[in-house]
Amino acid sequence: MKSYLTDVVSSAIEQGRIMCEHSQKSIFVNFSGDKGGGSVKFHFEVANMHKTCVFDVHMFCIYFGGSDCSENIDTVLRPYRQDLIDLQNGFDLFGYKVEVVLGGDFLFIDTCISYQGAAASFPCSKCYVSQQHLRNHGTDPHTPEHCQIEKRSIQGYLEDYEENLAASSEGSNLRKTGKNHYSVFARQVFPLLCIDHVVPAILHIKLGIVKKLFDMLLDECRILDGSKAHFLEQKNQERHLEFQEKDKILHEKQKQLNCLGSYFVDFCNLIERYKAVFEGNKALLKTIAASAVN
Repeated sequence: MKSYLTDVVSSAIEQGRIMCEHSQKSIFVNFSGDKGGGSVKFHFEVANMHKTCVFDVHMFCIYFGGSDCSENIDTVLRPYRQDLIDLQNGFDLFGYKVEVVLGGDFLFIDTCISYQGAAASFPCSKCYVSQQHLRNHGTDPHTPEHCQIEKRSIQGYLEDYEENLAASSEGSNLRKTGKNHYSVFARQVFPLLCIDHVVPAILHIKLGIVKKLFDMLLDECRILDGSKAHFLEQKNQERHLEFQEKDKILHEKQKQLNCLGSYFVDFCNLIERYKAVFEGNKALLKTIAASAVN
């Protein structure tokens, strides 16, 4: 396995296809797997390589007919276990540090680390947070600024599995009792050395967000389609009440304006009035007063 991976990475380096920062010359090799077409396939690819295509995905194992459960994946990956452990220790190649990560969709990753998944009592594979905590969270995000977050570790996964195994009776289903042991139900299938080397595919995260938004849009459309008449009637009532309220405000403003106008009449043509007073022209004063009243 290591010689095959080394050849692939060496070829990418020689072709100048590696993308990385100058300060940290690391090459990440992503191990993954997926079920489709009646078979389960395992492959690896160089993650930070540009101008990639399907030929840059290197399949090293396949089995047909079986499900992608942890027992089957464990059986297939067992011959590669020591190689995967050695590769995760990292090695240097032409001045680059080669590091291995575990990728794929969430189902494959959860199966490989023997974790029940995001719908479990403890819905995060990287920290000890319960569903109950998230449900009572309010509007604050689950971040170190708002919560005391305890990260999981590979040793923690092993201890949780051992506790689950010891507490269960013979013949019991460890998947069901996993809810009492931080949602860990088996020994890890993929021999990870560091939980930070679990990297979910960004595509699946984006698809999940878009699907959620699309479902919200569909729900809104169903509400509008199912109660269109009621919706329009409700909008008309709201608009009528709004007009009534504004009409009251306008009427009140008009009363204030009329009241102010009665005072304003006394100050109309003030300069002309002063001139008439200084000139002693009473006839002009009467004319100005009559004009102001009108």
